[in-house]
Amino acid sequence: MIRTYKDFHKIKFPIYVLPHDNWWSQDQVLFIDNLVIDEKNMPGKTLGVRRLQCGRLDLLPLKKAILDVPALIHAKTKVFVDSNGIPFIYVKTYNSLLRTYKIKRIDQKEVASLLWLYDNPSPITIPRPPMNNPDYVRLLHVNGSPWTIYDYV
Repeated sequence: MIRTYKDFHKIKFPIYVLPHDNWWSQDQVLFIDNLVIDEKNMPGKTLGVRRLQCGRLDLLPLKKAILDVPALIHAKTKVFVDSNGIPFIYVKTYNSLLRTYKIKRIDQKEVASLLWLYDNPSPITIPRPPMNNPDYVRLLHVNGSPWTIYDYV
């Protein structure tokens, strides 16, 4: 299954890196290299819950998790499985404007932080303050509007 930027809403994060795209499914069990990725016969809504319950010794170790869209865009590999247990290949199909903004201030709140920018009247909610107190942030734009944080500079 191929996923592009139009399919980001269908991907259930976190996603996990797979070694290659030679997966197959048999009797509701997803395999790669004769190792089990997911066993959908087990109760549970997510890949992690089903993997904890199955008790199999032939589970593929899922070592690298990707938590959001910018990390997916930065990833060097293109083969993943999402938290619903759906394997996919991410293909970059869209180029968007990357614009740099100067950071005005960061207000830390209890659950998240607010990132205030010059040239932008409303704040951006971020899960935590960025490390090393950056001066600039780069935002990806889709259809002329800011969409997501790409990185801090």
